Amino acid sequence: MTFTHHIFVDYENVRDIDLDLVATKPVRLTLVMGQQQKTLPLEVVKGLLQHREQVQMVEAGVSGHNALDLVLGYLIGRESATAQGVQFDILSRDKGFDSLIRHLNQNGISAARHETFTSIPVLGVEESARPPVRHTVRPPGRPRSTSTPDERADLVVAYLESQQSDRPKRKKTLVAHIGERFDPPISEAEIEVILDRLARRGLLMIDSAGGVTYTA
Repeated sequence: MTFTHHIFVDYENVRDIDLDLVATKPVRLTLVMGQQQKTLPLEVVKGLLQHREQVQMVEAGVSGHNALDLVLGYLIGRESATAQGVQFDILSRDKGFDSLIRHLNQNGISAARHETFTSIPVLGVEESARPPVRHTVRPPGRPRSTSTPDERADLVVAYLESQQSDRPKRKKTLVAHIGERFDPPISEAEIEVILDRLARRGLLMIDSAGGVTYTA
């Protein structure tokens, strides 16, 4: 099987996973365990055995503040150095990973962080079965957040072109508007990547005080 998605699970942080969801999908999953984690639930052990061609377990082997995070970051860096066209997903509630996500996206590597297992798009869980991330109701037809950074930037450009007379003048407002364009919502780190793309294209400038100037 050719794997087009690689999921890294910060098992110290999120333990509610269903390994059966990777079956028949082009997914490889790495379960990253902390040094102090000595046991696994029976269902997880069964999943490791049943889906051993797709699921692997890595013991961090170190302890200390952010030790597992650094090991997980190393694993992604190693994989991304050789993998082409692969989507990397981190399952963790730790927002510290967002800086890594942003760095990967800025270097042309598609990556995202998710806080629940069922919210990872490739697993194909129905929207109705996913826990809501926010209490806002989104109009139908929003672009999905699974698009690439450049595709997201193109969508935002189209949106800004349609708002010639009412474009946000402050970065905070612009970030909020961009976030509303995608379903499910994308992280602030991913929005920063979009803003970086727009700045590189020469479409806008953001000053140190957060003011936004549009050049196109």
